Amino acid sequence: MSGAEETGAAAGVAPPALIDAVGEQREWMVALLRRLLAAPSELGREELAQAIVEETLRELGLEISSHVLDADTLRAHPRAAPFDWELGGKRNVVGHWRPGASGSPGGGRSLTLSGHVDVPAPQSPELWTRPPYEPWVDDGRVVGWGILKSGLVAMLGALRAMRAAGLEPGATVRLQSVVEEETSGNGALAAALALEPLDGALVAGCLGESVPFAQLGVFWFTVRVALPPAHAGDGVATSAIDSALALVPALREHALRANAIPPAAYRDADEPIKLNVGAIRGGTLPSIGPGECEISCRIAMFPGERLADKRREIEQVVAAAAERIPAFAAHPPQVRFTGFSCEGYELPRDAPIVQALERAHAAGGGRPRLAALTTALDARTFHHLGIPATSAGPPVEQLHAIDEAVAIDELVRSTGTIARFVCDWCGVRRASDG
Repeated sequence: MSGAEETGAAAGVAPPALIDAVGEQREWMVALLRRLLAAPSELGREELAQAIVEETLRELGLEISSHVLDADTLRAHPRAAPFDWELGGKRNVVGHWRPGASGSPGGGRSLTLSGHVDVPAPQSPELWTRPPYEPWVDDGRVVGWGILKSGLVAMLGALRAMRAAGLEPGATVRLQSVVEEETSGNGALAAALALEPLDGALVAGCLGESVPFAQLGVFWFTVRVALPPAHAGDGVATSAIDSALALVPALREHALRANAIPPAAYRDADEPIKLNVGAIRGGTLPSIGPGECEISCRIAMFPGERLADKRREIEQVVAAAAERIPAFAAHPPQVRFTGFSCEGYELPRDAPIVQALERAHAAGGGRPRLAALTTALDARTFHHLGIPATSAGPPVEQLHAIDEAVAIDELVRSTGTIARFVCDWCGVRRASDG
């Protein structure tokens, strides 16, 4: 039977044995990160990486569970993002660390640590120093595609360090590895629907010493153009590709207007609302005037703005721009919404979970700074379900670009921050056999 005794650690300050143990995880974390980076985990190919995480959670002695994403359940939920791809049995993997049944109850708050394994498909691999899925170590950095997995590795390293130091949390800690963070956020939502709610959540992100208290909402949309095709030699074809691209300036102007009156949290941000034209698909042969084209875009929205309202604005902008283009008189463009569809959120700057993360950074010699993020992380899923959440993880270089990397020293530093945060939020006690 296991017992436990309180360590008496001050808020934000981990026992010295734990910090020593964090440093001892360095080589283990580098090896695990390289292994995860070598596992391609694009949309629909996440299982190999999830199997590695599951194996690691088992090695840490955690209680393991997993749950398959259910399309019907997600489509019925108002916070789910719409999707037009097959889920194919993909799953989230979860490790549960529950306090010992005997000894002090601890009195801490329960916590979800949430990271993700999915990655976008790499682009321009010929520009990489080495193939993207063949990670390597260079000048104190781990380099490889999917470097955001370093945040998940830091969370695993923090729990491994606690085990090595003979410590356990004073309340339940759940570490979940989710899918679809890069495309919809439905992985984190599926986990929330499958598991009991806990008192707070820390989500992996490339934040360094930033302490997020707000983040933008984000949604994707696709504009489809369908026009009569014709042979290029006839000289009468109207290109669906050219016509679709002619709509983009109006969408960019809309994004600029959306920045005109930012809320207080974003007054110092440089154009936080941006339009990104991320994909284009159109045409069949060079000799045929393209009759079809789709452009897929991403745009953001401020906390407090409603998703339905912002979608309606996009439809209105596209319709108004189309009225000025003769090709659309008989065949107007259509807008559909698939993928990311989330509203932003903002916590009070003195929210307990924000202050706990500030203390965790400061206790390690860091200089934490409050941040309103211009990206969308899974933290918003917890917030919208009534669970306070913020984010932490090592800063990375060249995110989603060529030779993206993380400094090993930053990985270790972030692991220490996460370990201190767990101690602060959950309480910590010394595990012993009794």
